[in-house]
Amino acid sequence: MAMDRTITLVTQGVSKRSDYQQVEDDLLRTARRLIHDGGFHELTMARLAEASGYTRKTVYNHFANVEDAVVAVCLQSVTRRADLVSRAAEFRGRPRERIAAVAAVARAVLPYHMRHEVLLSAIKLDRVSEDRWRRLQAEESRLLAVNTGVIRDAVAAGDLELPPDLTSEQLGLSLLQMESGPHLLALRRAELGGYSSERQIEVFFHTVTLFLDDLGWRPLSSECDYPRSIRRMYREVFPDLVEKFNIKV
Repeated sequence: MAMDRTITLVTQGVSKRSDYQQVEDDLLRTARRLIHDGGFHELTMARLAEASGYTRKTVYNHFANVEDAVVAVCLQSVTRRADLVSRAAEFRGRPRERIAAVAAVARAVLPYHMRHEVLLSAIKLDRVSEDRWRRLQAEESRLLAVNTGVIRDAVAAGDLELPPDLTSEQLGLSLLQMESGPHLLALRRAELGGYSSERQIEVFFHTVTLFLDDLGWRPLSSECDYPRSIRRMYREVFPDLVEKFNIKV
């Protein structure tokens, strides 16, 4: 009987956690929609309650304030992005093919995710729960770790010899920073130098390719058909993204 009671209590605990997460997922889905439709200022705790169909008390049970809700949206977004690039980094190929796969997947999903993550610059971070902020930083560090891990594999394989004053982590961080810039401009629909937002991103990836060639990361772009490699990556690793983003493979 004692064992049966223990199993019942554990099952009830799992059920409660599951229900709590389901409510939070519903709230985050609603928050993303409000942000998408009206921007950051459209998101208030009262509107989140009204639009989601939950009470204000329920909303406050999940988020301390609207800033906390924004970080929760960003946390979910960064976590999903980190999951995707981690999968891309496991693609069967040489390290530079894998870093190209990571960049390709980031290019496909960043326009959606950056729409939320850019809001971090518009909120008061001192109003965000410490635990949620710490988890967000951990997921962002996971993005950096993906790049750094692939770069270290390239060095270990003899495909890349870094200059003495450049570490794998520094290069990984630079690639991560460079990756975000064009998508921030694309969100603003800024046409610079006569280039459309999409064309700006194409120019960026072309420039990064030349940069990696200049570092001597083998195989060079003249030695490998990277577009073909990326198409294979999508077929093997991300058939779900192919359909969702209408990617040609």
